[in-house]
Amino acid sequence: MESASLLDVNRLTMTYVAGALALDDVSFSVTQGALHAILGEDGAGKTTLMKILGGAIPTDKTTGQIRLGGQPLVLRTLAEGMHRGIAMVPRKIAVFDHMSVSDNLMVASWQQDRRLVTSRRATESRASDLLARWGIDLDLSASVRAMSALQQRELMILRALAAAPQVLILDEPLAGIAGHHAASQLLLAVRRLVDRGATCLYLARRPAEAMQIAQTITVLRDGAVSGTWDRIQFDEATLSAAMASQRLGDAPAIRPDDDFAERGGLFGPLSETFDRWFRPRS
Repeated sequence: MESASLLDVNRLTMTYVAGALALDDVSFSVTQGALHAILGEDGAGKTTLMKILGGAIPTDKTTGQIRLGGQPLVLRTLAEGMHRGIAMVPRKIAVFDHMSVSDNLMVASWQQDRRLVTSRRATESRASDLLARWGIDLDLSASVRAMSALQQRELMILRALAAAPQVLILDEPLAGIAGHHAASQLLLAVRRLVDRGATCLYLARRPAEAMQIAQTITVLRDGAVSGTWDRIQFDEATLSAAMASQRLGDAPAIRPDDDFAERGGLFGPLSETFDRWFRPRS
């Protein structure tokens, strides 16, 4: 029996003010409980796609249709995206490094329901439940500043999962992770999430990385889908060829969405505010 489709993107098109097509008639489906990779070069449209799915770009700025759980997904803000069940983890590490792990997760709860004041016991209990639910091993009392890049990335993922999303979007999660062992540990953690019931959209720009972790791969090239492959069909040479830009000349790829990734997505501006509140005074 085939698993049901959870997220359906049909003929999604996004044009920037300058007239450049960021996404061109993009269509694909993500199966419930699957890890689906979106593979593409820098500037292929991956982050623009993530911003639309999460609400950072309002749906009315696009054409086409997105359906989540069979219902139209129409978003105007990031908060609406979270409320509807889309959680995003951007490339840039964005954590509250003057706070503990459990306090970082408390802030995620506040972002979801605006209830900042809660008891220490309730905060740590909920954080412990999240760690156990998703099999992520972090010290709740640890200072985030002292954590490795791998641990901080795991914290970002756990913070996104605190909202109990229907779809978790990871934008190049290996960015900033140094060393083969740390990268392998993170990929194992992501696979464990899917084994435990998460549905994950994994954005990547290296074919070998996508092949290592995904059950299905959709390739974006110059904003359009150049193909979708299931695991039994994966071939690195084929995927690399499908990714290669067809733009003429030496003009750089259009990348107007990089600011979102570099600012840490939803939690980037928020982290600056909370950093000021919680930073120890000298």
